[in-house]
Amino acid sequence: MISLITSIFSLVACGPSEEEKAKAEVEAAAAVEELFNGLEEEIDSSTEDVSEAIEHVCNDKCTTESCNFVCGEKGHVCSEACHADENKK
Repeated sequence: MISLITSIFSLVACGPSEEEKAKAEVEAAAAVEELFNGLEEEIDSSTEDVSEAIEHVCNDKCTTESCNFVCGEKGHVCSEACHADENKK
């Protein structure tokens, strides 16, 4: 009886089967592929934004130390606050 219980615990303690490991690897590879595809789309869209950007024109918020870039200008980096201001218009 003790040997039966010991053998059951040893089988359970061995971890996932080779089939389960292979399935987990496939799922992980699919998840990584999905992440990379999403990143490529983000890079493509941000590259398009830069190529369509216009040259900066100084405004009343620009100083001698720094310029105040606005959406659509080269050098501008959009943020959540920027998009929130954009939605108010």
